[in-house]
Amino acid sequence: MAGDLKKVEDAFTTASGREVTLQIWVEEENLDKTDHAMASLKRAMRWDEQAYGREYDLDLFMIVAVNDFNMGAMENKGLNIFNSAAVLTHPHTATDVAFQRVESIVAHEYFHNWSGNRVTCRDWFQLSLKEGFTVFRDQCFSADTNSPAVKRIEDVAFFRTAQFAEDAGPTAHPVRPDHYIEIGNFYTLTIYEKGAEVVRMLANLVGEEAFRRGADRYFERFDGQAVTIEDFVDCMAEASGLDLSQFMHWYSQAGTPEIDAFGEYDYAKAEYRLILRQRTPATPDQPDKQPLHIPVRLGLVGTKSGRDLPLTLDGEALGSDAVIHLREAEQEFLFTDVSEAPVPSLLRGFSAPVKLRFPYGREGPGLPAGQRLRRLQPLGFGPAPGHAGPGRPDRCPSQRRREGDGPAGHRGLPRPARGRARGSCGAGRDDHPAQRGLHRRAAAAGGRRCHPRRPGVHASRAGHGTAR
Repeated sequence: MAGDLKKVEDAFTTASGREVTLQIWVEEENLDKTDHAMASLKRAMRWDEQAYGREYDLDLFMIVAVNDFNMGAMENKGLNIFNSAAVLTHPHTATDVAFQRVESIVAHEYFHNWSGNRVTCRDWFQLSLKEGFTVFRDQCFSADTNSPAVKRIEDVAFFRTAQFAEDAGPTAHPVRPDHYIEIGNFYTLTIYEKGAEVVRMLANLVGEEAFRRGADRYFERFDGQAVTIEDFVDCMAEASGLDLSQFMHWYSQAGTPEIDAFGEYDYAKAEYRLILRQRTPATPDQPDKQPLHIPVRLGLVGTKSGRDLPLTLDGEALGSDAVIHLREAEQEFLFTDVSEAPVPSLLRGFSAPVKLRFPYGREGPGLPAGQRLRRLQPLGFGPAPGHAGPGRPDRCPSQRRREGDGPAGHRGLPRPARGRARGSCGAGRDDHPAQRGLHRRAAAAGGRRCHPRRPGVHASRAGHGTAR
């Protein structure tokens, strides 16, 4: 680097007691905006030592930040180059989000010292080996430094909005593409963000301890080498003892997988049957998709007690929270000794870049024609699917309402009276109160229909009712 720059200098003492000089070089007018970046750098160096056992290997680490640089930042060994927008902050001019962004970017480029520089990529097709892994590392650092829940919500919201759109469009490509025209086109949300989610999924799949052992093995075995994604995943397989050959489809297939979840509770046998279906839509150049290995973190919550229920799967007690492995296009999981009708809490830690859906009214897999599985509902959205009450497990609330016996059963609301009650949406209707506003057509026998948002306003129909 050459330029009219001034430096801010500090020092960091590594875990082994070695002192490292830290310098941030900026244009003179920006000297008073570097304190937060320097503090972030020191926090990142300490975190990498504690979380991954990675100590900085040189006696000098420098950051150069200039106003005119056509990228955000670049991890050159020992001399990271930044656009000043990714380094400079001041309490009078920067928001909390800006402070967090600088902290994350400074950490990301520093973490590349190991995941990108000391262990680097054999070729451009392995780009997510360093970028996806390092994004995952900087996300974990930001979560540990600030609020894990807030950080995760922010990351998922951005991922679902931006990367899902990329995966569903004409430029959809795998995390590891197999061809390119211009390498600049490789720097995409799929390489970075989806690559990070795949690493996170791998960490959840093998477990925290095995993931740390696999990372140690990866850094030590390949220090100073240019390697491939297979080398990284193989280290995780060795550390965990799991077969991760099917997991490699995540790197070779484009598109966002979709999972449909079905479930039924057997009162007589105290069993809960969960059925998951996965599919990945066709994408450019990839019309046919293979089933993926997807870890699903699962819990069952009692609809009456509201407590987490113990899980027993295939005779093995799993506690109240477990990771199940979805490997096939359609797979059934039978939980036994379930003391009450549950709500499956799949969303508590769904650790895969997929779309999870709870379809209603579809044919249940493995059931006779015409027999349907109840819709699954996430925690907090009403009673257990298919809960018909004690002694009547064969019929859901809507069936019981149609047959004229028992309460509505949905969130404890009473069954409406027959005939035209005040506020009803047509003559003789006894639909669920929450559905009344959905009826847009007047009954054949006439009568008024409620406005969907304003119960006191009625739409007029020729010859029937009034508008007020």
